[in-house]
Amino acid sequence: PLVAHLAEGEGLSQDDIAELEALLRELRA
Repeated sequence: PLVAHLAEGEGLSQDDIAELEALLRELRA
């Protein structure tokens, strides 16, 4: 998941990016 990858200092995977985009769409709705 996104938070786990960031906490471990890893880069964003495609799944992480998709998760971020989904969260942004919800916030802007």
